[in-house]
Amino acid sequence: MKLGILGTPKSIEVQWIVDQAVKRGHEPTAISLYDITLNFKENDIQFFDSIGPLDRFDVYLFRGITRHLWESLLLAQWLYERKKVIVDERLATKRYLPTKASTSFNLAKHVLPQPKTVQPFGLNSAKRYLKKIKYPVVLKDAWGRQGRRVFLAKDYKDAIKYAKQMHESKISFLIQEYIPVNYDIRVIVVGTQAIGGMKRTAPKNDFRSNLAVGGSAKPVEISSSLSDIAVKAAKACEIEIAGVDVLQYKNDFYVLEVNRCPQFRGFQTSTGINVAREIVIYLEDKFERRV
Repeated sequence: MKLGILGTPKSIEVQWIVDQAVKRGHEPTAISLYDITLNFKENDIQFFDSIGPLDRFDVYLFRGITRHLWESLLLAQWLYERKKVIVDERLATKRYLPTKASTSFNLAKHVLPQPKTVQPFGLNSAKRYLKKIKYPVVLKDAWGRQGRRVFLAKDYKDAIKYAKQMHESKISFLIQEYIPVNYDIRVIVVGTQAIGGMKRTAPKNDFRSNLAVGGSAKPVEISSSLSDIAVKAAKACEIEIAGVDVLQYKNDFYVLEVNRCPQFRGFQTSTGINVAREIVIYLEDKFERRV
């Protein structure tokens, strides 16, 4: 199997995937999106990298694409039309909106538990909503990642301050019910399997449990009910390799986020689960089913 991995070749996760693919007898190549050129001619569209035409692989794994999102969607569509295997296939076949609001929308459509979430379209609508709710409440960047631009507002004054900051920076944001626990559980889902869980605990004087902001991690046994929710959440968002973040409070689960292209260095180190190997096996299975 010839495998093209699109994203950031120097990331440790991509390097681990490359290593596992080689061990399993495949031919992987990691390609930076910055090295790709899109050529248009009459009745002809071609993507190239530094080696040549980009349709030379059997399977394409799209990793970090945020900085070239629309170009990546065009590339995914172009490859899919050439009968290539795409992960995530949704990039080529459906409208892809990588926002937290889109996640909440899909979770709600599939009746999956989540904190009450609102996305105001402007500052005035945010003010109206913030005047009538209970506090504390969480405000978060609708496009954010790794715990960046996530704020806990203890009262209306706090909330308006954060809302104005993001509005003035032209950042779309969500207002979300605060669940009073200082940890979450990151479940990695590959295909239709929850392969393991990691409990992430917030550092002192912070409510965010992300490892990127100093949270600590340890492996955790995931119950069948948690596994079921995580797999359903990934499926609802049509994400094939997902990092699903779940809170547990008073015996109830709440899905916080469903992350496409999760970083798994901390997860793999903490749990000992070889995520890269599971990803390669999934790609193999998908390729075999296609051919």
